[in-house]
Amino acid sequence: MKRLSLLGATALVASISLTGCGMGGDSMDKSEEKKASTGSEARSSGLAPTWIPAEAKDVKVQQRTTGSERLLTAEFQGKLPTQCTTIKAKGAPTEAELKAAYALDTKTKGSPVADFTTSPLLSAGWWPQDQQKETTALCGRWWVSIKDGHVYGFAAETKKAADMITKERNK
Repeated sequence: MKRLSLLGATALVASISLTGCGMGGDSMDKSEEKKASTGSEARSSGLAPTWIPAEAKDVKVQQRTTGSERLLTAEFQGKLPTQCTTIKAKGAPTEAELKAAYALDTKTKGSPVADFTTSPLLSAGWWPQDQQKETTALCGRWWVSIKDGHVYGFAAETKKAADMITKERNK
């Protein structure tokens, strides 16, 4: 019995060593890019939110794998669906507008607006700098705009996670 316990303990130590867990290997600043040919494909796979039009093409999502932040773009000529709400001031949704929109999204529903960032920490070669300042609509938790035949969307990170990521980057 002692031999089995010793083997189990050895296996645990080996797995911790290999994964880096508990040894500074954990990082909040991880993301990945995923793509889909069409909006329909992106929605059915869960890559993109339901407001992405089915006819959108070349959907790209940069997503934080350790949090809620997302950047999205797709080729699209048209109007956003009715589930998206136009905001009064371009790039500056009010707290009331954010509260109403966030209440419609299962990932932000019930959370205070103040718990979320208003600009991305993620970046991607296809995401124009400060694109969130072009926001004209909110689609649930997504800040959305259409420009030059592309739809752009930004889903905010929690401030708690953003603070951890910023501290990590500043080490």
